[in-house]
Formats: sequence, C-alpha cells, structure tokens
Amino acid sequence: MKKLILSLFLIVVFSGCVQQNKPIACTEEAKICPDGSAVGRVPPDCEFAPCPTTVNCSAYSGEEIQHCPNPCVVCPPCIECSSISCQTEEFCKSIGFDRNWYNKTVHAGSLLG
Repeated sequence: MKKLILSLFLIVVFSGCVQQNKPIACTEEAKICPDGSAVGRVPPDCEFAPCPTTVNCSAYSGEEIQHCPNPCVVCPPCIECSSISCQTEEFCKSIGFDRNWYNKTVHAGSLLG
C-alpha cells in the first residue's frame, strides 16, 4: 500500500514538471513596410516582425546634405564629380572615400576660409 501511495505521489509530482511544447501557428498575413518589403507574423505572440531599417541615402541632396542620416555618408557620386551627395558607406568606400571624408573636407575648408 505504501508503494502504491508513493508511486502515485511521484507520478503527480513529476507530471507537473513535464512541459508540453505545442507548436504555435500564426496566420499567413504580410505587412508591407515603407521600403516595399514584406514581413510576416512570428511566434510566440504572432506579432508582425519588425520592418527592416533601411534609409534611402540618395533622397538627401542639396541643402539636405547637412542632415544626411546614419548609416549614410556624404561623398561625391563619382570620382570625377565636383558635387557631393548622400550615399551608402559601401558606395563611398568603393570609389575611395571614407566615412569621414566630408567632415575632414568641411573642417579643412573652415581653416582656409
């Protein structure tokens, strides 16, 4: 009798320790992000995944150059160009301009002027 009670007690105690991981299925909806990409819902709460945080660097030109957002960089749009524009850091590096080129150029100009 003691063995039966002990067995029942152990079954009750250990059955509470077993977690049952039930798969969660979210509805197959898509949310269109500002950049045109789409994201779906993700478990466990089935909320939409965050939209990618991309910035259209080329949207900043003229007077807006001073407000070129991170991760964008100010550099000439080509090696021979005399104008400057807001570009991706990868683009500026590919034509030989580092992230700090614009700040160094502006600083050097203020020392000369």
